[in-house]
Amino acid sequence: MDEEGEGEGEDEPDRRILVFATRRNIELLCKSDVWFVDGIFKTSLTIFAQIFTVMGLQRRAGNTESIVVPFAYTLLSGNKKSMYLEMPFATVS
Repeated sequence: MDEEGEGEGEDEPDRRILVFATRRNIELLCKSDVWFVDGIFKTSLTIFAQIFTVMGLQRRAGNTESIVVPFAYTLLSGNKKSMYLEMPFATVS
């Protein structure tokens, strides 16, 4: 995570955060006691710096075992701390 950044300001037009998730997945993520996140840089599109995945625990039907499930995918145009804080998941409680 780059705290100083590369000169990108909050008013920069190239600053992008795209979130892909269903309403149901967000509800399940909010119910999850544990969240896992993963930022991947090498496989992202050229106009984005990374793919950021937000995962949570989901109990299997008819089983007491939980598995890690990806609930949301986020494309970020940078890796500054401020961009992570702007993601909708930063404010979910």
